[in-house]
Amino acid sequence: MFGPGRCAATIRRSGERFGFGVELRGAWVARVNLVRDFAALNGFPGVSGDSWGIAMQDEHVLTYEELTLLDQAATLGLTDDHLAERQAFYAAQPAFRVPAMLPNFDHVVTNAWRTVAWEQEP
Repeated sequence: MFGPGRCAATIRRSGERFGFGVELRGAWVARVNLVRDFAALNGFPGVSGDSWGIAMQDEHVLTYEELTLLDQAATLGLTDDHLAERQAFYAAQPAFRVPAMLPNFDHVVTNAWRTVAWEQEP
């Protein structure tokens, strides 16, 4: 199933399978897409290998509070009705904001993790 990250929390909670092929599937895929798509809704021009913050955490160590934050991000990302609220949430949540040094999985050349510098344009 293909869907934007902001739908991923709903998909994950419903028990549907989410991912890419046989090996790359599970709740972690939904979470990575949600975090990346939420950042994109707030101006980050990410690519498919980018992953950071709450997206990088193991599913088994996520707290109830972190799961609640993911649900809030998913809800705020569904429509543009809450633009100011979405921007304020993003600014206030370090787990969602893009770091200066960004972990990126290079699917094309090295098939390995690398770190790239991210500078927000003025």
